[in-house]
Amino acid sequence: MNIMIYGAGAMGLYFAATLAQAGHDIHLKARSPWPLATGSQPEITVQRADGSQESVSIASVFTDVTEQLDVDAVLIAAKAWQVPGALEELDGKIPSSALLLTVQNGITAPEHCARTLPKNPTLASTCVVIVERKSPQTVHLLGREAQLTVGEFQAGNSSDGLSRVQDMFERTPVEITPTSDIHRALWKKLALIASYGGVGAVSQLTVGQTRSHDSTRNLVLEAIQETARVARAHGLTFTEQDVQDTFAIYTDVFAPGTTSSMQRDLAEGRPSELDDQVGEIVRRAEASGVDAPVQNFLYRVLSAREEIVRSR
Repeated sequence: MNIMIYGAGAMGLYFAATLAQAGHDIHLKARSPWPLATGSQPEITVQRADGSQESVSIASVFTDVTEQLDVDAVLIAAKAWQVPGALEELDGKIPSSALLLTVQNGITAPEHCARTLPKNPTLASTCVVIVERKSPQTVHLLGREAQLTVGEFQAGNSSDGLSRVQDMFERTPVEITPTSDIHRALWKKLALIASYGGVGAVSQLTVGQTRSHDSTRNLVLEAIQETARVARAHGLTFTEQDVQDTFAIYTDVFAPGTTSSMQRDLAEGRPSELDDQVGEIVRRAEASGVDAPVQNFLYRVLSAREEIVRSR
C-alpha cells in the first residue's frame, strides 16, 4: 500500500518505520527538510528498550503537500491541535477513497476528519505506545509495540476501512483490536488522559506520586466521573464499570514515573493538547448542562500556562 504519515514527531517516525518494515511504500510529511545525500533514500532509525536498533528506508519525505498524492491511506500523527491545519493541506490532494486513521488522544481529531473530508472513510483509534524522538530521523521505543483499538468513526459508513487498517498492520508487531463502538473507547481514553494528566500538570507530580495521596488520587477519580457524565449527556455509553476500569489503569497499570504528554509539553514550555483534552470536556459539559468542577478547575489553572507558551 501507498501510505502517507502526516507528522514526523515520535509517533509519526514510529509508525512510518513500522509500516515500512512491513513492505508498504511510506511517504512522510515533516515540518522541516531532512539532510539527504543526492540520490539517497531517507531512513528512519528505531531504537528499542533492549538496546537494539535498526534503520528502515522509506519512499519519500516532504515538507509541503503541493500536488495530488496517490495514496491508499493517511495516518495522521500530528498533535490534536494541528489536525485542522493538516486536513486543510490535504483537502483536494488525496483520493476520496483514501482512508484516514487518527491516533490522537481525545475526540476532536476524527471529528475534524469527518467534517473536513467527509468523502474519505475516517477510522479512529486509541493508541497505547511510549515513544521518544531522539533526532529528526531517530525514534526510541520505550517498552512494548503499539496497541491500537480501531473502529469506523462515521455512523453507517459501509466502507471496508477496518479491514484495510488490519491489512496495513498485518505484517507488523502492532496489535490491532477492532471495536464496534469507537466513540466509547475514545471517551474512556479521554477521561483517563485528561484526568490524570490534568492533575499531574497542576501538581507537577508523577502518577506514582498523585495516586499515593488521597487528595490527588480522589481528584483523578472525580475528574473521570465528570467526564463519564458528560459523555452520557451526549448520548454515549460510559458505564460505572467503565469508570472503574478507567480508574484502575491509573491506579494499577501505569508505572510510577508515568506522566502524560500534555503534562510534559506544558512543563517543557511547548504547546500542548490541553484544549483538545480538558478544554473539550469543559466545553461539552457546559453545552450539556453537566457540572464538572474538577475539570473546570484544571482547565482554568492550566490555560494560563498554555497561553504563556503560545504567546512566545
